[in-house]
Amino acid sequence: MSAGETTAMLAALDSSIKARKPIVVTLWHPHWTYSHYHLKDPQDAMGKGEQLHAIGRSSFGADFPALGKITNNLTLTDDQLGSLEDMSQQAPRGQEMAAAGKWADHSWSTRHSPASDGSRGPLSSR
Repeated sequence: MSAGETTAMLAALDSSIKARKPIVVTLWHPHWTYSHYHLKDPQDAMGKGEQLHAIGRSSFGADFPALGKITNNLTLTDDQLGSLEDMSQQAPRGQEMAAAGKWADHSWSTRHSPASDGSRGPLSSR
């Protein structure tokens, strides 16, 4: 193992996967590489995924009620966040927002259809 930047680590991961050679990398949950490379942790060596929390000013919901309702109800699983990040990472430079919009459109269209785990899409109301 050697220390290095994330970009170099991800390049080494990509090369190793393409060459079907073993590699050890330091990743965290959530991270887009899990979705992109279909990585698994079958022995739960990494433990459970971390949690991300957003904070904002107390008057945000009053100033922007529609957006406040969405942000209050937004929940993403580790897989959902990974797929969103992966789409954004794979988009051409300058097209990241369009990729995120495409992801959201897909998620919105499936919100009335239960996911395989029985949950609703990430943009559904609680």
